[in-house]
Amino acid sequence: MFTTLLIEALLASALAAVIGFFLERFKGARDLLLLTGLANLATFVVILFPYLQGYLPFEQLSAAPRFSPGYLGNIYLVLEIAIWTYVLSGYVGYFLDNMMGALMMDLIVAASALVCIFFSAPGQFAGWFTNNIGCAFDPTGQPNALCSLLNSITGFLYAVQGDLTLLLGIIVVGIVGPLVFSRMLKGKGAWPIRVLWFGFCASCWLGYWAIGRLGLVLLTLPTLLLFWGALYYLSQHTLPLQADQRRLAFRSLLTFALGTNYPYYVIGDWKNQKTQKQDRPKPHVEGDPYAQFLAGPGIVLNDCNHLAIVTDGTKFWVAPPGLSFTKQFEQLYADVDLRPQLRATTVAAETKDGIRVKIFTFMPNRVDTGGKQLALGDPYPFNEEAVLKAVTQNAVIDHHWKRDDQSMATEDAKRTLWEELVLMMGPPILKDIILNYTCNQLHAPGDPRVKIAGDFRAKLKETMLPLGIETVGGGISNIEPPDDVVEQRIRNWAAGWKRQIEIERGETDAEITRQLEPVAAEAQLEVMNELGRILMHADEVADEMLAFQLVEALSEAEQPQLVAPPSDKQRGLPSEDALIKQLLSRRGR
Repeated sequence: MFTTLLIEALLASALAAVIGFFLERFKGARDLLLLTGLANLATFVVILFPYLQGYLPFEQLSAAPRFSPGYLGNIYLVLEIAIWTYVLSGYVGYFLDNMMGALMMDLIVAASALVCIFFSAPGQFAGWFTNNIGCAFDPTGQPNALCSLLNSITGFLYAVQGDLTLLLGIIVVGIVGPLVFSRMLKGKGAWPIRVLWFGFCASCWLGYWAIGRLGLVLLTLPTLLLFWGALYYLSQHTLPLQADQRRLAFRSLLTFALGTNYPYYVIGDWKNQKTQKQDRPKPHVEGDPYAQFLAGPGIVLNDCNHLAIVTDGTKFWVAPPGLSFTKQFEQLYADVDLRPQLRATTVAAETKDGIRVKIFTFMPNRVDTGGKQLALGDPYPFNEEAVLKAVTQNAVIDHHWKRDDQSMATEDAKRTLWEELVLMMGPPILKDIILNYTCNQLHAPGDPRVKIAGDFRAKLKETMLPLGIETVGGGISNIEPPDDVVEQRIRNWAAGWKRQIEIERGETDAEITRQLEPVAAEAQLEVMNELGRILMHADEVADEMLAFQLVEALSEAEQPQLVAPPSDKQRGLPSEDALIKQLLSRRGR
């Protein structure tokens, strides 16, 4: 039977080499063959001494499918299961952490098997200890008190050893082992490991109970394959995977269960009132990016509007929209919103004639897309080189120095985000443009703001593109001079308009006068004709009637005009009284 174990160990090592070939080709085949062979060798070295001493007489076992009750059959089954379990544990460990992971998993299986072997036959091990160590050095040759105690304990263990003690060993491994394993890996909990351990032991017991040792192959092995296959299938539907990410998804599920995963980030519109002071989101699932054994990978899950910059301290890479996995030492450096970002500020500029004005300026911008256009069904476009340039190569650190009450200087350093760079580059550009205009030119007819805004957009775009940032518009609002300048300009405008009004009113009066001169001359001619007619018939009427007619004719000539006509004196005509006197003198009165 011992020879059968050796043959099974060789077959298990060959199977490990075949599985390793599908993992990492010849390198994986070599590594798993070596590790599985070393694990089997270590197990046989441990049991070889008690076997040669006669404490493990495997020759007494028959080749029947099910062994008769007793410790010897239990130990043989534990060894047989351990030999083939090295293949599975080596595969899982190599899948998680290559050579180091396979070595650690095989050591864990070997330790668990040895504990179960010890609990399967505590009487044999206690008898060996009593005979070779506890009672072997008694100088009198008579049993002393210690030797008697050891013999009593050995006898009790001989009486109770078997299935009950093996079950006790399985329970001890299931309780203590996961705690030690979790502490060693710095994991978050031992319950997933306990579930795996007790589930594995239960499948082995059911297979052996059903049809004996053959059930380990026909029932236990398919059960394990079905379990791990279902676990692999589940891992493929927990994340939005791409074709080359299937193994990483399975690995992330295993390390998440062990608690040795790297941080998980889910990036979307994460900023709110509570997180507005944070420069990057916190992990959705905590993890240690520096863990070494059976650890990783981490996860970065971006929506279609965002991407992430990941760094290991020496280099940066872009995690695009969708799912990405991180390796050891890699952490989130920054997240990038690919949508246009609107930034606005009030710029205090100085005109060519030294007058300070305020201009509200808005500058929408985004990371450079490299000419790519947004398409339905695709994430927001971006240029990977421009993203790295904008976020990592043009990082500006803002320092704030202050002293406390005890005159101790403290420094607060904060990294300026890429979308805030336009607030640093835009105002100087606008100031240079305004410096070419006088205050009067800024408020001249024709709205010069249109040209100013156009020049500002063109120069800002030219400045930001080398930084990996693309401006998508921009402009200015009203140009606001100081209040005293506004008041002075109002007074100047009022004086100018008043002068213009007076000039235009004078020109209007002159035009009216010019147009009324022919009318006034005609009216004056009619009056003279009327006076002449009256004087021609002066001898035919009484003096009083003559005077009345003359006065009435003169009154009609003096009716109000739109523009006052020249006076009689200015025209060289006699007044009313003088005309009456002349008429009376002609009558001899």
